[in-house]
Amino acid sequence: GYTEAEFPKTVNGIKELLKTEETELLEHELLNKLKNKLTNFEFETVAKHKTGKYIWLRGSLAITYDAKGKVLKNRGSVADVTTEKTYELKIRRQEEHYQRLVNSLKEVVFETNKDGKITFLNNSWKTLIGKTIKASLGKKLAGFIEQSHVATFETALEQIGNKQSWPGRIELQIIGNNKQPYWVELWLRGLYDSNYELTGISGSIFDINSKKIATEKLSESEERYRLISENTKDIVCLHDMKSNYVYISPSMFDSLGYPPRALMGQPAWTCIHPDDVESLKKTFALLAKGKQPGFIRYRVKHRKGHYVWVETIANVQQQPAETGKKPLIQTSTRDINHQKKAEEEVIKALEKERHLVELRTNLINMISHEFRTPLTSIKSSSDLVLKYLPTLKKSETKERLGTHFERIRVQVNRINDLISGVLLLGGMDTGKVQFMPEPLELKAFVNNFFSDYYDSHTDDDREVKVVFEGVPKKVKVDKLLLSHILRNLVSNALKYSKGSKNPELNIKFEKDKVNIIVKDYGIGIAKKDMQNLFQSFYRGDNALTIPGTGLGLVIVKQFVDMHNGEIFLNSQLNKGTTLQVILPI
Repeated sequence: GYTEAEFPKTVNGIKELLKTEETELLEHELLNKLKNKLTNFEFETVAKHKTGKYIWLRGSLAITYDAKGKVLKNRGSVADVTTEKTYELKIRRQEEHYQRLVNSLKEVVFETNKDGKITFLNNSWKTLIGKTIKASLGKKLAGFIEQSHVATFETALEQIGNKQSWPGRIELQIIGNNKQPYWVELWLRGLYDSNYELTGISGSIFDINSKKIATEKLSESEERYRLISENTKDIVCLHDMKSNYVYISPSMFDSLGYPPRALMGQPAWTCIHPDDVESLKKTFALLAKGKQPGFIRYRVKHRKGHYVWVETIANVQQQPAETGKKPLIQTSTRDINHQKKAEEEVIKALEKERHLVELRTNLINMISHEFRTPLTSIKSSSDLVLKYLPTLKKSETKERLGTHFERIRVQVNRINDLISGVLLLGGMDTGKVQFMPEPLELKAFVNNFFSDYYDSHTDDDREVKVVFEGVPKKVKVDKLLLSHILRNLVSNALKYSKGSKNPELNIKFEKDKVNIIVKDYGIGIAKKDMQNLFQSFYRGDNALTIPGTGLGLVIVKQFVDMHNGEIFLNSQLNKGTTLQVILPI
């Protein structure tokens, strides 16, 4: 960002452009190069751009020595690699996020190289196999498969390597630490390079041992099948090829409140959320065609009326040929409502993080703008005071300099209000603002408030018309919070109605509440801005030229909520604004 003339010509000058820790590290590395008479030096560092921001640089330096080893000259170049570094950081964060997600899965996720040796495993591996990830990496996946199933596995690998069509999943047994065979479902897919050459295998391993045992026993004996299905929390069902229920385990009642007999003979999507019916129908259609769709998630209506998220795995169960019975579709359904809620919480957390980033950006922009104007005014007035002071007689000092001192006072108050608003908002977010209500004579409090307000705001000679209605009574409020509420409402009414009719404050005492209504006849608020006025740092388009922070109404709403009160806003552009605060007595 610097011109050639602006750029430092000395080593010390260049050091000033670098972060302190980066400068020390870079200098240390360079001195080592010189000490060892090395001729090439490559480096990365952070430097200060002319705009004040820091950018990443990558450079190289060619060092020339004379016969005595003294440096004759250096030649080098640097390039801005900030974008690359930013992408690297994003990629690293995404990789960390991916690792967390993968390690939270209940199924095993793995990768192998083209020789079949394991290169990656998630945390579920130890739960399933009983061996640590460290002890398993580098070993062949086939070594963990029960010997009689190795051929099936290797056939699948051969089909993938030859780019042949294959089912995508196989069921086989693995051997864990207890040396006992364990049924799993293995999903595989090939990893290929840019030339479509196989570089390895990735996939998932699902624990289906209990389901496999249940299926085998079902084929052996219907009674055994019922015994297993009726003693599991999962909802185990059998359907004909048209999806109609022919068997429902008793857990249907425990999970969803329906007696099994109430659904017998009905289609599988009888109680499904309307938005999920089509997806479930497609799943059964795939099963009818002999395809394996895997897991499907959808919402089921509980008998009490609310919807529950469930996860179902289904497969076709062929009947022994000698029975002459048609195939059945077996489903196993599990309640995943808690899991879905956890996922929603993660999404909400991410949205909250995005909102916080927006708040930080708005805060920086607001402070940058709102501090610059009063500071410029203070500097201007201070410069004039310093200029005229030596030439003035004592009798002229007050007359000539009074305006400038008053301007400085007003702008200092403006900065103080800004800082107070930000500190208040921060205090509410961290729970440091305490709510301490006490009985208060509201009429006397309001009168005292305006007496203090006018004394500290002499830049506007207008006054607010105050009217009390009803029988004055004590109101249980927090004096400090109520003072902030009034100050913000009155300040806004005066600030946004300069040159118009004086604002009005109407306080109505009712049986169990008090209405505080502030009305002005100023610039008003555009309809499109109304819904955003209680968001931090938001300001309407017609208010951007008027000093303000965008925090006043946010603070007012927070304090009103702490009183269990209500706030209403009504406004018309160029006609004025009415704000109503209702506080319980």
